[in-house]
Amino acid sequence: MDPGSHDLIISATEINHHHGAGILLQRYFPDSANLVTLRSLTVYRGEESFGIGHHELKSAHLTVTETEARLKEILAPYRIRRILCVPYCREDFIHGLLAQKLTNAPLCTYIMDDQNIFSAKVPDYWVDRLLRASDLCFGISPELCAAYQHKYNCKFHLLPPLVEHSVPLMPCYWRPDASAPLKVAMIGNVWTADRFRQLCALLRKTGMHVDWYGSGPAATWLPGTPEEWEANNIYCLGYLPEEDLIASLASYPCVLVPSGSLDQDDDNLSFSRLSLPSRLIFLHTRTDTPVLLLGSSDSAAGRFILNLGTGLCSAYQPEDLLRQMARLEDQTEHDKLRQAIRRWAPNLVLPNAGQWIWESLERRSPPPATFQAAFSTRADDEAWLQAVPGPKPAPVRHLPAAQDRLSDEDLKTFAFLRTTHLPLLLAETESPPSPDTIELTQMLEKLTGHLIERLLPDGGDLLVLGTRIPSWATCLPANINRWRFRDSEEWQQAGFTADTGHLVSLTGNESFTDTTANFDAICSSTWLDQVKMPEALTSLSNYLSTHTRPGGINLHALTAILHPDRFWTAPAHAHLRAVFQIKDWPDLDELLTAPDLFWMSEGAYAKHWQPSAGKSYRDFGKPLGLVLFWRNEAVTPSAPHES
Repeated sequence: MDPGSHDLIISATEINHHHGAGILLQRYFPDSANLVTLRSLTVYRGEESFGIGHHELKSAHLTVTETEARLKEILAPYRIRRILCVPYCREDFIHGLLAQKLTNAPLCTYIMDDQNIFSAKVPDYWVDRLLRASDLCFGISPELCAAYQHKYNCKFHLLPPLVEHSVPLMPCYWRPDASAPLKVAMIGNVWTADRFRQLCALLRKTGMHVDWYGSGPAATWLPGTPEEWEANNIYCLGYLPEEDLIASLASYPCVLVPSGSLDQDDDNLSFSRLSLPSRLIFLHTRTDTPVLLLGSSDSAAGRFILNLGTGLCSAYQPEDLLRQMARLEDQTEHDKLRQAIRRWAPNLVLPNAGQWIWESLERRSPPPATFQAAFSTRADDEAWLQAVPGPKPAPVRHLPAAQDRLSDEDLKTFAFLRTTHLPLLLAETESPPSPDTIELTQMLEKLTGHLIERLLPDGGDLLVLGTRIPSWATCLPANINRWRFRDSEEWQQAGFTADTGHLVSLTGNESFTDTTANFDAICSSTWLDQVKMPEALTSLSNYLSTHTRPGGINLHALTAILHPDRFWTAPAHAHLRAVFQIKDWPDLDELLTAPDLFWMSEGAYAKHWQPSAGKSYRDFGKPLGLVLFWRNEAVTPSAPHES
C-alpha cells in the first residue's frame, strides 16, 4: 500500500475496549498505523488510541450540505485509499455516503447492529443510499444479512464477531453437587431495564444463582444496585483478566446469556432477532463450557448455538429454565454440548481479519474462510422475512400551485419554512426581499394567513389565537366570521377554560362567553411559543379538541432554533404532534435534508432578535419556522355557534 495513503473507519463512537464494536475493530486491526477514525458521538470522553487521526463530526443537527463541508475539511489532510463504515446512528450512514463521494475510495459497509429493520431510528433512504454506494456489504449474523438483503435487494456477506487467534480450550471442570445451590455464570451486558427485571424475577422464582463477571453491572439503564441485586440471586464479581475469567467460567455448568423472546414483550427486537453477541464466539474459542440462552430459539444467538449444538435455549419461564438446567446437569447431555464446542471452535477464528476485509473489498467478494462452514444453515428462506417490508423512498413534497385549493397532503410541504415559500407570500407587484430584511415571526404570520385563506371554506368560522390581530385576518372575505379572545393572556392564566374566555368579532362589535363556540379553523402564529408548562399544554389541547368542529382544521406556526449541538422548538410543537397524532409529518431528518430550508439570516437576527436574546448568532443558532396542521376527525355533532 502507498505509505502516504490512509484507510478511514467510520463508527458511531470512539473505538476502544468499552463496547463490543470497539473491541471487535481493535481485534481485527491490531496495526492501526494507517487508520483514520471518524465518529458521530463522543461517549467515552474521547478515549481512543486506535488509529493515528481521531475525528468527531457531530452532524445530528447539521444540514447535509453543512455536514459535507465539515467532512471535507476533516479529510483534507489525508489521502483516503479505502473506507470501512460501521454505521449505527443516522449520521454514520450519511458520513459513509459523503466520505465515498468526497474521496471516491472503495467503500465497505459492515452492519453490526440493526437500527432500521426492527427499529426505525434510521430512515430507509439513508440506508438504501449507503448500501448502493458500497462496493461490499457485511452483516454480523446470517439473520441480519438475510433481513437487509431481503429489504434492500443488495447482496450481503457474513462476517461474524470472530477471534483472531486460536488457543487451547479450557476444559469445563464443573461437577454436579447436590448440596450446593444451582449456580451459573454470566458475562456481558443485559441490554434493557425490562429484560433485567425479567431476569431477576426468574431467578427469584427458580432459586438459581448467577455470578456476573465483567463491567455489565455498570450499565446506567439497570434498575437498583449490586447490593440490592443479591436479593435476586445476582452476585457481581467484577472484571477479571482473561485467563482468570476463563478459568472461572470453566467451573460452572454453563454460561447464561440473556436474549430476547421475539414476542410482544420483547423491548429490543432488533438485537434479539438480528444481533450475534460477540461474547458467544469468544466463549466458544476459550472454554468448552456450554451456553444456556434465555429467550427465543429463533433469535440470532439462539440459532447460533442450536445450529452448532453448543448450548440450550430456555424461555423466561421458571418451569422451562429448570427443565433446561436439568438437561445441562445430565452428564451425557453436558458432554455432548462440550464435544460440539470443541468441534466448532477452530471454525470461529479468522487470522488477519482486517487484511481479509480489505482483500474482500478489493475483490468485491469475500474469499473462502473456515468460519463459513459454521454458518452454512441459511436464514434467508424463513417465514419471518416476509414480514419485513421494502424500503420507503425519501418523501417528495411538491409545492402546490398558488391558485390551487390545498389538500391535507399539500400541507406537509409547509411543515417548515422554505425559501420556495417566499414568493407565495409576496404581492404580485412586490420584488423579492433581501434575506437580511426578513424577520422570522413576521414571515410566519404571512405564511399562516396565506394558508388559512386557501383552506377556509366560504362562510366558515375562524378563531385567531394571540395577543394581536394579524393584518391578513382583516382582509379575508366578508363572509368569513373571524374571532379572537378579548384578553388572551387572561384566558391563558385561567387555564384555557372556555367559560373564562370572552370572544370578540374582528369584523363587528359582537362578543360572548366562549362556552359553546366551535370553529371551522383555529390558527395561531408563534403565539404558542409562550405556552410551555405541561398543565397549560394539556388544557390548551383539550380546548382545541373540543372547540374544533368535525372536519375542522388547526393551523399553528411556531419558531425553532437549529444549533450544531441541538434542535430546539417550543414545547407546544412536540405536545400537539403527539396529542393529535399528526402522522407522516416531516421530521428533523427531512428538515435537515431539504435543499431549500429557510432560516433567518445573521443580519436579520442581529437587527431584530439579538438585542433581546443577548447572544451572538453563532451561540444562539439559526431561527427556523415550523407549522403544524391537523384536521378534527371527530364525528360527534358540534354545538350551535353563538353570536
